[in-house]
Amino acid sequence: MLYASVGGSFHFVFEYSLALVLIGFVGISHGAVDHILAAEVLKLLPNKKLYLFLIGYLSIVALYIAAWFVSPFLSFVLFLLYSAYHFGQADTEIITRDLSSKFILLVRYNYGLIIISALMISNTAYLQNIFPDWFNQSIHLADTIKYSYYVFYSAIAIQVVISIVMIAKKLVELTKLLVFSAQLILILFVFNVLPPLIAFSIYFGLWHALLILQKEYQAFATVKLISSVRAFVALLAPFTLLSILGIAAVIYFSGANANIAVLVAISALAFPHTLLMDKMYSQKTG
Repeated sequence: MLYASVGGSFHFVFEYSLALVLIGFVGISHGAVDHILAAEVLKLLPNKKLYLFLIGYLSIVALYIAAWFVSPFLSFVLFLLYSAYHFGQADTEIITRDLSSKFILLVRYNYGLIIISALMISNTAYLQNIFPDWFNQSIHLADTIKYSYYVFYSAIAIQVVISIVMIAKKLVELTKLLVFSAQLILILFVFNVLPPLIAFSIYFGLWHALLILQKEYQAFATVKLISSVRAFVALLAPFTLLSILGIAAVIYFSGANANIAVLVAISALAFPHTLLMDKMYSQKTG
């Protein structure tokens, strides 16, 4: 990577502190109000019965964790695929609001594949080093990385075509498309020049999570659940802190297997969150 080739380095304290702030306090927080979103905005709970939401949510989490024991490979691939969809759903809204549903799906998923495959090919050595050999072998990590190159360059080519079509048919304002494209280029640049943890922290915390937090804030304000940023932060705080403590506990008790344990935990928690976010974006809550 460029930061290493020019002799630059970052102290591990800085890396982990930045990750704690951007992934922990900002990134994780965008899923900390899922129960409120389900009850107050999406109206998925009869008579605000929170326990029904928790049972359903935690059941999905438990099933996903169990799936990792049955097939690490399929569970990992599913994690990559639904993450691609989730990233695309939030990050591309600036250019997809007025598109047809089928075209929106193409734009979202193609963008998500760019992000996921870029993360894979930008961090090959890191991925190979942080996970145990049995995990790398079970998910065929070397092959996954190889195919990620094909996915990345194919998705970039498709994105260029999509942009040309959007401009030619005037499907989106040119300014919005230029802003979106510049942001994507900037993120890909960050992925390639900064250490993996810092790069992902910047993307996840300062772009993806903030976009969703903004949408959640608008949704909660619409139903008059909050009237200020301070009130919104108060809603986010309890489950954000609980989630951070939970992940810290996973790391502490997993010991040498902390990396794979955290991956499993995050993938299991993120799956029901992705399903809920899909409902929020489909409902056009703001």
